[in-house]
Amino acid sequence: MKIDNHVTVLGDSARTEALRRPKAPQVQPDPPPSSVLNLSLRVLAAQGALAAQPASDPARIAALKKAVAEGQYRIDAERLADRLIQGERARLAAAGR
Repeated sequence: MKIDNHVTVLGDSARTEALRRPKAPQVQPDPPPSSVLNLSLRVLAAQGALAAQPASDPARIAALKKAVAEGQYRIDAERLADRLIQGERARLAAAGR
């Protein structure tokens, strides 16, 4: 037995034509204005906090260079590991994981 997958639409020509036209893609609605405003305010606050931070501390950089050059710079591996873990936890929390 052979199955025929051809579909014939019966009815008036306007209805038939409407059924033949491809459907328009679904458009996601805009987020509510309050959530956009909330996000905008959070971005502005983050930008302000970042702008308040100095790009670098020349005195600190000079002290570190001197300590490295004199062989006096020591790395606290445990403190470094703790800070890396702390940073990853913060990153994962921010991502909602």
